[in-house]
Amino acid sequence: MMQVLRTLLILTLFLVSPFAGAEYRIEWSNPYTNVIPDIQDICISTDQTGEYFMAFADTSSSTLENLVYDGNPHFHTVDDLGSIYWTKSALTECGSLQLISYSDLMTQGISMSYFHDGSWNYNFTEPETDRITGIRNACNGADTFVVYTIQNSSNDSYLKLMHNCSGPYMTQTVAQIGSSYANATFDCEVAPNGSLYMIYWDQDTSKLRFT
Repeated sequence: MMQVLRTLLILTLFLVSPFAGAEYRIEWSNPYTNVIPDIQDICISTDQTGEYFMAFADTSSSTLENLVYDGNPHFHTVDDLGSIYWTKSALTECGSLQLISYSDLMTQGISMSYFHDGSWNYNFTEPETDRITGIRNACNGADTFVVYTIQNSSNDSYLKLMHNCSGPYMTQTVAQIGSSYANATFDCEVAPNGSLYMIYWDQDTSKLRFT
C-alpha cells in the first residue's frame, strides 16, 4: 500500500511540474545578418566583455575577414591571403586578447595575429611545407597552443602541436593519424590545471584517442 502511495505521489508531482511535457526552446536575441556572396572556414569566439569575434575567408577578395559584434557589427581585415584555397583558421581568447591562427598558400605555414586596440596585429608565421587541413587554438596565460593537422605529398596525415611554453615557438609531431586521405578529426582544450588535452581519431586503426 505504501509503495502504491509513493508511486501516486511521484506521478502527481510530475504532472504538476512546470517542466512536465514542456518543450525547451532557445530564443535568439538581436539577430544579425549580412550579405556575403561566398565564404569559407568560419569560426567564432567571445571575450571577457561579452563581445563576439567571428572570422571567415572571403572568396571574392581572397582575404581573411573578422567581424566584431558588440551589438553593432565592426568589420576588420586580418590578412590578404592571395588565395583562399585550403584556408583554415581558429579563434581563441588569450587573456585580454583574441588570437587567430590561420593558414594560406602564400605564407606556406601557420600565421598568428592578435586583436588589440581595435585592429589585428600580425605576429609571425611558422613555416609548414605540407598542406594544413585543420587548426585549433588553446591558451593558458601566456602559453599558447596551436594544434593542427597536415597532409603530405604521400597522403599521410599527421597531428602536430606548436607552442611557446619554453619561450620561442616550437613545433612537434604528436602522431600519425592517417595514410590515405586528409584526416582533420580532432580537438583540444586546456584544463584548469594548465595541462593541454587532445582528442583525435586515428584513421588507420579506427580508434578515438585521447592524450
